[in-house]
Amino acid sequence: MYSVKIYGGGSIGNHLSNACRKKGWSVHVCDRDPEALIRMKNDIYPSRYGHWDENIKLSLNSEIDMDSYFDIVIIGTPPESHIPIALSELESRNYPKLILLEKPLCTPDLKDAQMLFDAASLKGSTVLCGFNHNLTKNTRDADELIRKYNPGRCKSLHVQWLEHWGGIFKAHPWLDGPSDSYLGYTSLGGGASCEHSHAISIWQHFSLALGMGDIVEVTSINSNIEKNGTKYDEVSQMIVKTSEGLTGTIVQDVITNPATKKATIECENTKIIWEVNREDSVDYLLHNDSEFFYNKTRPEDFEGEVDHIESILSGEFTGDSPISLERGLKVMMVISAAILSDKMGKKVLIDYSSGFNQKSLVN
Repeated sequence: MYSVKIYGGGSIGNHLSNACRKKGWSVHVCDRDPEALIRMKNDIYPSRYGHWDENIKLSLNSEIDMDSYFDIVIIGTPPESHIPIALSELESRNYPKLILLEKPLCTPDLKDAQMLFDAASLKGSTVLCGFNHNLTKNTRDADELIRKYNPGRCKSLHVQWLEHWGGIFKAHPWLDGPSDSYLGYTSLGGGASCEHSHAISIWQHFSLALGMGDIVEVTSINSNIEKNGTKYDEVSQMIVKTSEGLTGTIVQDVITNPATKKATIECENTKIIWEVNREDSVDYLLHNDSEFFYNKTRPEDFEGEVDHIESILSGEFTGDSPISLERGLKVMMVISAAILSDKMGKKVLIDYSSGFNQKSLVN
């Protein structure tokens, strides 16, 4: 049984607490706001999962001894706090074996991103970023089909992640709209480019699975909103190119209803369509003429992530994680490049050899 500390009693903290408890792991949730802990215990958790789990321990951040050991630390707080919390954990005397940061991994300015990468490497801790859709059953099956059959040269890859963010506010009813949190501020990790960066992540995931490399060129046109003090992109449209010459598009927004979350892959010998919630609570995969439907519940969206953590800690999984820190940082590099491209009105190149920072963006 593993011990887990979770920062943040909001929606993601509840989902991952439940997934960890299903494993029988001990869970300790902390938050700086006592009201968040009260909501978790009396409202969010029992309304989602049927009843409160008395085995979950709740504490304020100030009540936690940073030198207390936990096998796993999960950071489900706003994006600007992700790296500072992760660094403080890695600097503690009894640092964890594994840290999971919720997406987006950090803010688009990439502040201290390279520092986190270096610290994780120095300590030998596994650090992951919570792009959980990289681990769902339809993704794993798509990966297996790519490995099993010869898809031929990939000609195009297009991903859409179009979803009105009303669902986010429904899951966080204590928020009164975008201005009430980081969501209404792209610079703080909100807006379409950051909040719906699952699209960038799954694009990169399939590009790597197809042997087409990382995104190295980004041209983006965003629809930017400034209203009631907020400043965010409600639509982010990117044309991207990889190190191996694959071109495609990534479109993310916070305005489309009903939602579309879809990847379309065209190769010489293969066509793949991948979808999240093609129907209510049903994921989807098309491989040439074969269709696959995956019935699932919302909590199950996060169980694959926790299964993956368990396989890493047990030593069963030893490869390149689909949600590795490096992949999460590369998603942030693409986001930063897209924001800069939109601002400058021209293509931006990414030079990963220069590290995870703004200096690696060439325009």
